[in-house]
Amino acid sequence: AALRAALAMPDAKHFAVSCKDGSGIEDLTKHLRELALSLPHVEQRVPQSYVGLERVLKRLGAPGGAVPIAQVVSCCQADPEPVRIAEDEVRRALPFLRDWGSVLFFENAPVLRDFVFVSLDKIATLMSDLISFDTSKPGTSKLVNGILEHGALPSVWRNDEGYDDKTREALLVLLHECEVALPLPGGRSSLVPAMLDASPPDGKETWLNAASAGWRRAKMQVVLGPLLPADLLPRLVVRLQNLYARGCWSNGALLERKGQDDASASRAVVQQNRRERQLDIECAGIYPEDLRGQLFHVLEKLLQESYHGLGLEARVSCPQCDEWACSLSLITKCLGKNRSSIPCQSCAEDIPIEQLSACVISRERAERAFTLRLGKAGSTAQERESLRREFMRLV
Repeated sequence: AALRAALAMPDAKHFAVSCKDGSGIEDLTKHLRELALSLPHVEQRVPQSYVGLERVLKRLGAPGGAVPIAQVVSCCQADPEPVRIAEDEVRRALPFLRDWGSVLFFENAPVLRDFVFVSLDKIATLMSDLISFDTSKPGTSKLVNGILEHGALPSVWRNDEGYDDKTREALLVLLHECEVALPLPGGRSSLVPAMLDASPPDGKETWLNAASAGWRRAKMQVVLGPLLPADLLPRLVVRLQNLYARGCWSNGALLERKGQDDASASRAVVQQNRRERQLDIECAGIYPEDLRGQLFHVLEKLLQESYHGLGLEARVSCPQCDEWACSLSLITKCLGKNRSSIPCQSCAEDIPIEQLSACVISRERAERAFTLRLGKAGSTAQERESLRREFMRLV
């Protein structure tokens, strides 16, 4: 773990190597050896019991490589070369062995902390089995289009192969920890991105058609740099599960926000373009800007939490001409100057700032914009109440 962290530093050295003539490999190997020798625990003295525990763990065979810690002590005592070690000492030794690269151990995960994973090859195999699982087999109908029903796990990791319920639960949590699978709300299913269909579901072309009178459309194009992470869209969909309606495919998702009436209902299509490193978002509804802003805020929070250093720029469409109106950076700048409107870069019509600012607005800026518009509003109570409702809808 420490070596991985050192290599991930922005100022880490880079080496040009070739598998054809072997150039650069010796220098890279020398650098890795120097880094490894510089780690604090390399020359550290360790108890003999730790060495014996590592030897025992390497000999163990277990389904998926998962061994309950409660069994480790008895395995140490029953080994041909017995090791005297108590369970509390085993728990102290496992983080050390993990740093050595001998085992996988997650002491802070509620379910995983009761298991130690002794075979990385077996873990890789069980992940591969899940991703390449034949969904046409009897009893596996729930394993469809990226959605893994947890009730179908006995068909994947079977009892006759040595898997019991506790082991299956630990392996599922391991998949979540490694983000091979992403848990969905409710705890009964997970999204496995590698199992998503390549083609969109039926009805995609008509998904944004007006469900009632007065529906409009609002678009956003989000450009990410320097790359578009392969797992960004599935993780975004998981966070938007309260909107998840018709499903997703490898390059997009259909979303729906249901409301108490037609005014609060809206739909969206989110698609990724890997070549251009961008996400295309199109929303439809009576107030499509609300859903567009919600999607952007969820995306922005996801990027801040999980993709440090990933740049973001976006542009939004004009509610009058439906062409690209302006960038989010321009909206932010106009909000800072208390502008009440922004001219569309396509049709030159003035767009009220509240129709655009839902994408980047904070409550403080919304209050400032509300105060500015209130001063320019008509003096009738009806006009003021209409403006107040618009403000409350945005924030």
